[in-house]
Amino acid sequence: MQIVPPLKKLLASTNLQNYPGNYYIFSGDGTGFMPGKTKLNRQRATARWLDTVKNGLGITKDMYALKHTGNIDYLLNNKDNIDLKWQQMQNRHSSSAITERYNRKLGAYFINCSNLHFRDF
Repeated sequence: MQIVPPLKKLLASTNLQNYPGNYYIFSGDGTGFMPGKTKLNRQRATARWLDTVKNGLGITKDMYALKHTGNIDYLLNNKDNIDLKWQQMQNRHSSSAITERYNRKLGAYFINCSNLHFRDF
């Protein structure tokens, strides 16, 4: 999976290079979403998302919704030049047919995006 430029910029600001190479990016150590020695399990990640993001920041989206948001942004910003194989790889789909089906469900192809602008993280 490739890290897209806005996320790469955000990750660079976290100074991950200052942590040991065997640390997990999101750890079960401590609180919040911080690097550490212990792998963060699914239940704990969900609980931290609820505490840190939903309750703490007032963001109503679930983690999985960010995948859809990223895909919609990609489709809208690359409407005439969509690389289906790249998108398949990013989403870890087993085939481009699944990616095409996923894109149709998103409905992003039917939105006029000529006046939309997206901000960096």
